[in-house]
Amino acid sequence: MPIQPKRETVDVLEILETEVIPYFTFVPLQPEDYLPAIRDLVGKGFGGGRICDMLHLRAASKLALERIYTFNDAEWKTLAPELSPLICSPPPMSMALE
Repeated sequence: MPIQPKRETVDVLEILETEVIPYFTFVPLQPEDYLPAIRDLVGKGFGGGRICDMLHLRAASKLALERIYTFNDAEWKTLAPELSPLICSPPPMSMALE
């Protein structure tokens, strides 16, 4: 959903700092988290950029969550079937603003 005119980078930073980041929990991964994630990914027959998805899911698995939002919910459920009940697409923007 590109907007016109394009926002200045300083404006985007302000939006992120005030309206996005305060609602996130940042979970650091440890060095020992990476190799099992790669092995799990390869074991499922995947590779490439999906490692980023797998690492997001590894971080999410360290928290007590109600939902994990992604625009690629079918693939994420394949990557982490144990988290499948939590993985879903985000609600449409009109619903999110209500």
